[in-house]
Amino acid sequence: MSERRLIWRFLGLVFVLLPVMYTFWYLLHPWLIAPVSLLCQWLLPAWLPGAVDSVQMEGANMLLFTPLGEERGQLVAAEQAGYQLVFHFDTRIVSYAIPFYAALIMATPVKERLDTFFRGLLLLYPLVLFGVVAVALKNLMVGLAGHFPPVDAGWVPGPNTIALCFQLGTLMVPPVAPVVIWGWQSRDTDLLDQMRQLLPVRQRPA
Repeated sequence: MSERRLIWRFLGLVFVLLPVMYTFWYLLHPWLIAPVSLLCQWLLPAWLPGAVDSVQMEGANMLLFTPLGEERGQLVAAEQAGYQLVFHFDTRIVSYAIPFYAALIMATPVKERLDTFFRGLLLLYPLVLFGVVAVALKNLMVGLAGHFPPVDAGWVPGPNTIALCFQLGTLMVPPVAPVVIWGWQSRDTDLLDQMRQLLPVRQRPA
């Protein structure tokens, strides 16, 4: 099979598989995001007890229940206000990396494809967790203003670091990480060899 035919076959399969994988991801998202949500339900309240009382999932949305409420424009204890402030965000803004990676690896002629896929997920899930935590921190920082970080918290990144992590976790990691993991796992395939042959000689990896 010529190099261009093999590459075009791969690209065609990716475009066919993308809507299939994204459909499964949309329908099965509560189960796919469960490892991350379960970790966040323990991590965020333990790390930020003065800002996060509990974490719950409602469909694809992560709900951050704070121990604070609002009274006359001021943040006060939830008991005094009579209700809890809740911040929420859609975890799909980060987890769309999963179906993207699935389409790439399933379109590639690698050995033990399913084993390779699950090993890749073990690398991808920590990055999804990073993105979800970054979004949570950004929402808390903006929503709680002067009450964040709470005085009883341990080390918390500064505002600039949180903003940078938010940008990385939502704009860079989801589209880039699947390609990097796929490329590393597929490095010994004919497909990657033939893709490298299309590069100028000076740009080909050794």
